[in-house]
Amino acid sequence: MQETLNKIAKLKGGEKLDFIKNLANDAKNIPVLLHLVENEKGYNKEYALQGLTRFDVAEALPIFKKLLKSKSKGEKILLHGTSDMVSDLVAEEIHTFFTKLFQNEKSYCLSVDNFEDFQRFLSLILGKASEKMRNIYRLLAENNDKFASFNFKSSINQHFNFYTFTKETKKKIFPQTFALSIIRNPDQRLITLAAELTQKYGENWLTAKMVASFFTEKAEVLFEKYSPLLLSKEKTYILDALALLYFNKKTEKHTAIAQWGNYYDERNDTSTYFSREIKENLDERWLEILTEIEPEKIALQTYFSLSAGVAAAYESYDQILQALLPKNFENQFIKEKLVTYFLKREKAEKGASLYIDALNLLQVPIIEAIIEKWIAYKPEAVSKYNIPIMLNNNTRWTDEQKLNFYKKLPANLVNQDAIKKLQNK
Repeated sequence: MQETLNKIAKLKGGEKLDFIKNLANDAKNIPVLLHLVENEKGYNKEYALQGLTRFDVAEALPIFKKLLKSKSKGEKILLHGTSDMVSDLVAEEIHTFFTKLFQNEKSYCLSVDNFEDFQRFLSLILGKASEKMRNIYRLLAENNDKFASFNFKSSINQHFNFYTFTKETKKKIFPQTFALSIIRNPDQRLITLAAELTQKYGENWLTAKMVASFFTEKAEVLFEKYSPLLLSKEKTYILDALALLYFNKKTEKHTAIAQWGNYYDERNDTSTYFSREIKENLDERWLEILTEIEPEKIALQTYFSLSAGVAAAYESYDQILQALLPKNFENQFIKEKLVTYFLKREKAEKGASLYIDALNLLQVPIIEAIIEKWIAYKPEAVSKYNIPIMLNNNTRWTDEQKLNFYKKLPANLVNQDAIKKLQNK
């Protein structure tokens, strides 16, 4: 232990925080984490506590109990817990809250304080799989229809929002939270529960079952089992599951990812994200069948991480499809269908950057006319700073082509620094 503590003592800032965070990857570091909780302050102590929530550590239980009784419910710490000890602890408080909440009549309006508690308790559910927590999910599923009649804000947290807030979209909240729980911790007990709740209640719980299948089923089996549902009334549940995936260009793996939490202030920032590679990359036939569906708005905003690490919200069906595009294709016929699809959509949307990104991923040459349409699409969002980024990231132009293009732009869109870099190469 002392050797590890000596290493930590030599680190500062972000390096130290990252090191403490990674200690939670191995149970042998529990004594170190306990030592840090007792002797560190601020973020160092918080990260150590977050690490301890992943293990059954009796010495930490009094601290967790105290956090849970606070106004914040210890969300910043306990949100990260996956141990059964932490799961059982928070499940008791969550059960009390939701049991009382569900006693209200239909159309009940949550107060500001009640909604804030709701937000925090929903956070504490994530990734926990003990029997008491599984019973919480059963309670939520049993009361989901009634809950959908309640009145409250459409923003569950900064990363969990709705375009339209109807009874039908409210019914997505608990199943989608369960789906994110499975991404956080694909414990076999949660996977089994997803099948149980889908069999008993159907509808949006199918999303959680499909997410569980991402981590257990081979690509061909997954496709054969779920793709036919895209042609049924259950289509939206399948899309909500697929919307939690993106193709990670660095690892070349389809990856499930979720963002969660709220930024209250600098010291109370519960924003976090977690990701996990699925068992096998998606069967390419998914992409083919998705091109055959009418593009449409989806009710739930879900999130993915771009290769640059920037989070972006889905605004359309096409963003789901674009995020799934792999680096290489085995089936060139499917690739050509995607090229045709995105060329058609780019023409219809008249320049949205989404389609330029997709066409570039599909290795379609981006001509000047497409970039010109992008500039005209939302002129208020285009500047001399993001034009070079667009050209560098989404075209295969030579330096000479870029310089010639800059000459055609109005003065306010010309980036002289970018021009100098090209001229000095």
